[in-house]
Amino acid sequence: MTEGFCERLREASEPLWGGLLEHPFIAQLADGTLPLDRFRFYLEQDRLYLLDFARVLALAAARSRDETELRWFTAALRQTLEEELVENERLHQLAVIEGAPDRGGSGELGPAAGAYTGFLNEVGFRGSSLELTVALLPCPWSYAEIGRTYGGRVADHPIFTDWFAYQSSPEAQAFAEQMVALVDSRATRLDEGEFDSLAAVFRAATRHELAFWDASYTLTQWAQPTE
Repeated sequence: MTEGFCERLREASEPLWGGLLEHPFIAQLADGTLPLDRFRFYLEQDRLYLLDFARVLALAAARSRDETELRWFTAALRQTLEEELVENERLHQLAVIEGAPDRGGSGELGPAAGAYTGFLNEVGFRGSSLELTVALLPCPWSYAEIGRTYGGRVADHPIFTDWFAYQSSPEAQAFAEQMVALVDSRATRLDEGEFDSLAAVFRAATRHELAFWDASYTLTQWAQPTE
């Protein structure tokens, strides 16, 4: 069952997984028509999400079962803090310079992002080490696939082109490939019941990914009291 385990997880998550690649936010980002305020909102929410994602990676490192897992999660934590967050801030500064309106994305995690990080933390504290790794997988894996899918056909844009360049970079692709390999190497001798349980975790994480894109596209925030 080890061979193609992650591919089986992805297949079991359809049509949600395909919805990530075809989301209107991504499609408009690729053709250069996405309104800048939505991109800025996404970056601001993503920064808050990445900080929590890093904390969950630290939890995964603490729960690692061997040196291989410990080293991988430690490296992933470092990449998130020293590369992804740095690139996020750079793109955010460019969006502000280009005049992207502020839609309040930097204040706090919105409903979608908050539900996503809450889910990751719940799996981190209540699930197994493998369940946590599976829960973390859809984020880097889907971003890498988006980078590969759109990388060669992105419209020239002063900001969006750089976002796709980062997602399709060798570093981002390697990060996802290594995580897939880690899960595949750990998913040995599982029965169908265990696969179904892990598939449910992967599907839930994929659904949260999709909700994050939805929220970024619609600028969804917490409801405010009416005056």
